Amino acid sequence: ALIKNGANKILIPAYRDMDPYDLPEEFSHLQAQDMSKLGFMQDLVRGINKLTSKTENEATVRETVVVNSEAGGNITAFIKRGFMALEDGDWEHADGFFEQALNFDAENAKAYLGKLMAELQVHTKDTIAEQNKPLEDSNNYKKAIRFGDNKLKSELETFNATIKERNEVARMSSVYNMSVDYMNSGRYKLAIEGFEQIIDYKDSKELLEKCNDIWENGRKEHIYNSACTLIAGAIKIRVIEQAIENLEEIGDYKDSREKIAEARSKIDEINRKIEEAHARREKQRQEELQHQKFENNIEKTRTILLGAVIAIILVLVVIASNM
Repeated sequence: ALIKNGANKILIPAYRDMDPYDLPEEFSHLQAQDMSKLGFMQDLVRGINKLTSKTENEATVRETVVVNSEAGGNITAFIKRGFMALEDGDWEHADGFFEQALNFDAENAKAYLGKLMAELQVHTKDTIAEQNKPLEDSNNYKKAIRFGDNKLKSELETFNATIKERNEVARMSSVYNMSVDYMNSGRYKLAIEGFEQIIDYKDSKELLEKCNDIWENGRKEHIYNSACTLIAGAIKIRVIEQAIENLEEIGDYKDSREKIAEARSKIDEINRKIEEAHARREKQRQEELQHQKFENNIEKTRTILLGAVIAIILVLVVIASNM
């Protein structure tokens, strides 16, 4: 009304927790200020400074006076309301109250603690330790640690260590149970890999040794049976030599040494048979050469005799013609 009547007045509407479009129509032409906005007080002071043509330094002094006079009470009130909202499970408003407190004190550890609790959606500080995910990835946790006193820092670090320890126990329990299932189903290699990860958990060390013994015996048994099969049916020295190498790998398992000796005897027998076959082929070749030589001699003699007969006939023909 004063403005309408010509008074030199400036009206600055300020609102909180509402939509600016819900302001009365009479304010529609005015620049309103959102009190919940970060830096509201600074914007307001700068705006007033422009209107009154004061210097920037004067505005800064005024801002400092206003903020300092109200900051302590506002911070306490915002933090108190934030923790009350946490008790009610109103996480969004709780975070907003703590954010308002940080507008006045950007290093307030309690405000960051409250924001951490709103982020985790817990009602009380002690229940932070019941979370499943470690806290170090949270910026609110990092800042609460950074700006908090030794007591708060120790509490939060203890909560985080408790979470990580519980997660590690859960992980080891899961690996242990899975490894036991592998062992009971005969998949000893997988069981060994599992128990090796949790060697100090429960009786993992003893079960690992048991699985190693069973798996190693199974491995040796497989090698032994395969080698014996090769030795019994192989006719090639290379195959038998491979069987010998496999048996040497498993050392004194069962009668491996005797099987190795048997395999070497078989190699000797095969070599002997090969030599005998070579000798027979060489003898046959020599006999064939002798036979061929004999045939050649007969053919040569036949040729000579034939020539002699022809010569005699010619002589007789000549004599007969002369008579």
